[in-house]
Amino acid sequence: PAEIAAFRIDCDALVATLGRRERRIAKTLAGGETTGATARKFGVSPSRISQMRSRLRRAWLVPQNE
Repeated sequence: PAEIAAFRIDCDALVATLGRRERRIAKTLAGGETTGATARKFGVSPSRISQMRSRLRRAWLVPQNE
């Protein structure tokens, strides 16, 4: 239970740093959508989605000290 609570706090803190569109993209990716499908949905290139995914991953790992 403590780990779940910590996860929720960390996740909420990260999401709070994102703009509305980035939050929607992150939620789409977290829901299991592919890079290509997410790119089509938001009208950007798959490369841009990959860049965003990498940035989000790095931002997530910093508070986790990994």
